Amino acid sequence: MVQAGYSGSGLNDVIWMGDVVNSACNIASKAGREGRSPIIISSVLKSNLNEHNQGLLSSIIIDYSTYYGGNIINTNMEDWYNKNCK
Repeated sequence: MVQAGYSGSGLNDVIWMGDVVNSACNIASKAGREGRSPIIISSVLKSNLNEHNQGLLSSIIIDYSTYYGGNIINTNMEDWYNKNCK
């Protein structure tokens, strides 16, 4: 991460850069499109999940690469949202 901005503009925000950010952005742009799950993760992230959470995901082939996706809902959060935001 770096701080970037135009000198004297008062803008000097922290900017995240690099391969990890580019990969995350690329994967996020595929989620929820063309009938895909709203959540898509890489195989690296999936390998760090416990067995139960891995079981909530199914494999998805996108552009010859394997990702994992699911329509996972935190029911407590969903209930709160329905009660307070609708």
